[in-house]
Amino acid sequence: MARAEKLAERLCHCVIMLCQGKTLSVSRLTHRFGISARTARRDLARMACIMEPVSPGQWRLAPELRNAFIRR
Repeated sequence: MARAEKLAERLCHCVIMLCQGKTLSVSRLTHRFGISARTARRDLARMACIMEPVSPGQWRLAPELRNAFIRR
């Protein structure tokens, strides 16, 4: 699989996890996808516009999107 396809697949899975109400962290991404911490930080940076920090190193879907995607 090409590098761009791997990135797209990881980001799609991350967005799905966020829409399910889960939080993301470098640790979670490294374990889930078998990537380096540096790659995980880059992925989180790419998604920063749709996330908000929950605690140091933990991110969740931004409130305006959370209300649209998370079923209660």
